[in-house]
Amino acid sequence: RPVGEYACELWEGEISENWNAKLEAVQNSYCAAALGLHGHPAAAGVRAEMGLQEWRIRRKGLKLRWWGRMCRMAGERLVSLLFRRRHEELRGGGARFSGLRSMRDLLLECDLDDAWRDQGVARDAPEWLKRSTQAVKDLAVANESREFALRASLQSYAKLGHSHSYGMPRYLDDRSNLQGTRLLTKCRLGYLM
Repeated sequence: RPVGEYACELWEGEISENWNAKLEAVQNSYCAAALGLHGHPAAAGVRAEMGLQEWRIRRKGLKLRWWGRMCRMAGERLVSLLFRRRHEELRGGGARFSGLRSMRDLLLECDLDDAWRDQGVARDAPEWLKRSTQAVKDLAVANESREFALRASLQSYAKLGHSHSYGMPRYLDDRSNLQGTRLLTKCRLGYLM
């Protein structure tokens, strides 16, 4: 994960969908292998079973935290000066190639557009952490629900009411009957032939 998230505060929202799909595939294949599933089980169910959210959503959360740090940074630091100047240029209609465009889009996507207009909103560290964490959680739940609705194999899983936000189910900790654990996972995910 540290390698896959290195400097993601800068490149999240800037990479192509193709690269994003490749990154998600790494997490999904790891989760499927950890659960002992072969083939191509539904990614949303596998992630939920492991208590994980989409890697893209996690990177968005890290990017929102970065926004808060930039807004709180002392004004005399060079990074802060560049950040504030670029922000003003973008708000004024310039800076066509600025990396802050993806930040603006993320803030709008998470209904945090007040933080884009007024950086002071993100200066209160505990409050910003609470707001940004909740916004990302809402985004993750909405995406997960959408994925569950699109996959017929996950209809019964969705009825169980399990989500990534609940963490890993307890039955996965049972190592005494690994075969039974894997069968139960396949049943839950609608993946048992």
